[in-house]
Amino acid sequence: MAGVPPFVGFFSKLFLIILLTSNNFFLLYSIFFITLFLGLYFYVQNIRFLHTTNLTSVDYQYTPSNNERSVILFFYTAIFILLLIILGFSYIDDLLLVFT
Repeated sequence: MAGVPPFVGFFSKLFLIILLTSNNFFLLYSIFFITLFLGLYFYVQNIRFLHTTNLTSVDYQYTPSNNERSVILFFYTAIFILLLIILGFSYIDDLLLVFT
């Protein structure tokens, strides 16, 4: 939902489009515009799927198997490590600025 107009992501996209056109980066503008419409297509497909799915026919509770649990654990671990690396570099950079 980051690119839908009432949300904050829309304003960052709008700012980026204005910045690209004012600096005459028309190649990047066209690439950005194509990816923007591809993302919009997938948003619409997801919304259409959610509104056309009959939820009354699903009457069972989903329980993941052991293999799926390990995949989920790997996913959350990878996200945690990635955030730790990204935020860790900024934290180390701030520490270096304080001590120098």
